[in-house]
Amino acid sequence: MPLASLPPSPWICRHLHRLPRQGVILDLAAGSGRHTRLLAESGRQVLAVDRDGEALAGLAGIAGVTCLEA
Repeated sequence: MPLASLPPSPWICRHLHRLPRQGVILDLAAGSGRHTRLLAESGRQVLAVDRDGEALAGLAGIAGVTCLEA
């Protein structure tokens, strides 16, 4: 199954309510952004960091998401 089509981790979904709405949440090794997308859709600001710039490119233009290739 391609990573882009994987759903968010059940653990992340279960604990999403615990994450702050203020500030920026770091998604390290964000890949294609399955967790970044969930966080942004919930109104949080996300810094998505990955070494694969092509994977991060799919997150460009999503409100609340900043991407960093590193």
